[in-house]
Amino acid sequence: VKLDTGKKSIGPISEQETPAFLSALNDFYRTSHFNDFFDAHSYVYGPALRLFNDSIMKHFDQEWYTRFYGTPPAEQFRIVIGFVNGPSCYGPSRQLVGQSKEVFSIIGYAANRKGQPVLMADLGTVVHEFNHSFIKIEGDTKNALAKSGKNIKSYSAFCMKQQAYDSWQTILEESLVRAAEKCYFIEHGDGKVDKGIRNEMNHGFFWMPELV
Repeated sequence: VKLDTGKKSIGPISEQETPAFLSALNDFYRTSHFNDFFDAHSYVYGPALRLFNDSIMKHFDQEWYTRFYGTPPAEQFRIVIGFVNGPSCYGPSRQLVGQSKEVFSIIGYAANRKGQPVLMADLGTVVHEFNHSFIKIEGDTKNALAKSGKNIKSYSAFCMKQQAYDSWQTILEESLVRAAEKCYFIEHGDGKVDKGIRNEMNHGFFWMPELV
């Protein structure tokens, strides 16, 4: 197992310690009978899964991506409800040898005072995350956009840094993802697209109207 973390530290486990950690994790799964524990708590996650499927996935047009981009996704997209992960959403990925890359959308989860599930995401979150599978600035395109990308980063550095977008490449990719999200809702007749574009501008993506 190779951890592709770039220059960022993801925790106290080093690459050298990873095999031992995974062995211990698998042993914990077996000796703790975790699957029995998981099944016994279906009453906790069952309602949240039903809520997610009924309120979000039932309305999600996955075929739009092939129509819009002209090609099916090269990556496998997985959605995970983060029951033990707090209210935030995350987007990790993994690449198993000989298999397609898997991109995960970890959807934040919370509960109200009655113990009822509250998902920290909506249809827009899912539409947004799926677009990341299609948008990659690399190769000749990256070289061609480098000068303009650096200018954009300089122009919007403060706003982007507040959102953890530290490179011009990430800023451009995120811009395209957000614009594609708006295109999805335009095709599906959502009347709140203009409000969404203004919201992106408030977050420093001042070029969003022209990009959409």
